[in-house]
Amino acid sequence: MSDKKVLVVGCGAIGRNIIMQCAHIGIEDVTVFDFDSVENHNVSSQGFSVYDIGLPKVQAISSELSRKVPGCIVRAYNSRWVPHNSNYDYVFLAADCMSARKSVSRFYHKRRKKSVVIDCRMRGEEARVLMSYDRLTRNYYSTTLFSNDDAADGSCTSNTNIYCSFHTSSRAIQCMVAHNRKGYLRHDVLMNMGNGLTFDLGADNEQ
Repeated sequence: MSDKKVLVVGCGAIGRNIIMQCAHIGIEDVTVFDFDSVENHNVSSQGFSVYDIGLPKVQAISSELSRKVPGCIVRAYNSRWVPHNSNYDYVFLAADCMSARKSVSRFYHKRRKKSVVIDCRMRGEEARVLMSYDRLTRNYYSTTLFSNDDAADGSCTSNTNIYCSFHTSSRAIQCMVAHNRKGYLRHDVLMNMGNGLTFDLGADNEQ
């Protein structure tokens, strides 16, 4: 995976864990966008350190990776995502609003070199991971998008717990690795940590 380029939009509960796991499995080029700073409650729910409080999240994760995985280059932008011309093999959506998911996914689905988009959604102990990598799954993914007004009250990471964010980010990384290996792909997975159930709403045959 060392030659793959990854974009992560959102560096909160799920995004932070995705970035860390990407670095630890050997990905050397990660770009991240997030405009938020570390707050007290992020220590217990998102895995940041008490020493990170007050820092931009992208700065905190960049500093941590420079100590733990110095071979990984993190291009950190302390801002909302903006369109740019870099080509990414995999784009992870971990933002906390649907409008960001729409904007980012549509941009990278329309490019000549289309990125694989992996969308992670979480609320409490429930999570969903969607992956779009070809015409069929991109069309399917578009049906799962809705407006911010139609979303449930509160952000997608309301009542965040760290064990659910770890599990969700791990499933997202597994989707990327399976795609890279041309293995068994699941393009829509629902999980409920409260009752231990996982549902594959969309799974292709093993290749």
